[in-house]
Amino acid sequence: MRRAMLIALAVAMVLSVPGAASARDDEVRQEGPCSGSSDWEMRVRDEGPTLRVRWRVDSGVPGQTWHMTLARNGQQIASANRTTNADGEATINRRGLPDQPGADQFTGTARNLASGETCQGAATL
Repeated sequence: MRRAMLIALAVAMVLSVPGAASARDDEVRQEGPCSGSSDWEMRVRDEGPTLRVRWRVDSGVPGQTWHMTLARNGQQIASANRTTNADGEATINRRGLPDQPGADQFTGTARNLASGETCQGAATL
């Protein structure tokens, strides 16, 4: 009984680690807090010969403008101002990125143009 409780506790601790989650083998999802009350999520999915990346900020407040950037292995691949939707989310999606040999590290930054709040995230597939 004690051993089962220790195993259950260990599993719960691993599952509660912030920022680490994976929906399936061909997708990596990372998430975390921003400098204020917002949070971020990055998903990288292997879609065969190409990759799909989603960089999202969730402030919970519609109508905010965020300057968002996305980089792959240190090289910027997207930069845009995005306005949060009715759910308070601003997103950059990139599809059709060629899957290069080895690991691909994606990093994202976002800055709320009104408040100055910042978000930084990363995911590697």
